[in-house]
Amino acid sequence: MRDLGFYIKAFYYEPGCVFAGIWEDGREETYSEWDGSKGAKDMLPEELDEMFSIVENLEMWEEDEDEEQRRDEKNGLYPDLDDIAN
Repeated sequence: MRDLGFYIKAFYYEPGCVFAGIWEDGREETYSEWDGSKGAKDMLPEELDEMFSIVENLEMWEEDEDEEQRRDEKNGLYPDLDDIAN
């Protein structure tokens, strides 16, 4: 398509494998293995984050995980995290 004179800019994000990137007119910038929402915020270009709401979604997931862990601990599911194997 570039040979036909088209300018191409594409964005991609794969949350399960933790990578994202921008392909722009033959150049590619890839980002991977960030650590949580803070890591994503520090690593990803704003344009890419806004395209997929990556940081916002990670923050919501982290809040849900924290809430679930607090609920489990309150219900006695993990009475002693240091001795979880027993």
